[in-house]
Amino acid sequence: MLLSLGGQVNVGDLWWVFATTGSAGSYIVQVTNDKVNYQTIQGFSNVPAGQWQKVTINTSARYIRFLFSNQAGTPKLGGIGEVRAYPPVSGASVASIVEETPVATETPVIVASP
Repeated sequence: MLLSLGGQVNVGDLWWVFATTGSAGSYIVQVTNDKVNYQTIQGFSNVPAGQWQKVTINTSARYIRFLFSNQAGTPKLGGIGEVRAYPPVSGASVASIVEETPVATETPVIVASP
């Protein structure tokens, strides 16, 4: 799932919640400015619906991607109900994605919205 922030912005914290349980398996959160070179922020695994997740990014990005892997052969992946991106707290340093290194990723899976 690729989310556009409408332009390059500074992102501090990223919050998301699943609307369904059992549709995530494992996934990674990545950021990019060009949809070609991605910076992996962190990997996660499935959590129950309604339980908010948070990661502090403190970087500038135009897009945020949730990249799901399907090693268990789950028939439906995704299930994210809401995503919120907040600016960095006052005084936090923000890294810029200037020199990007391609990251090997799995084939993206098209996920329908719930």
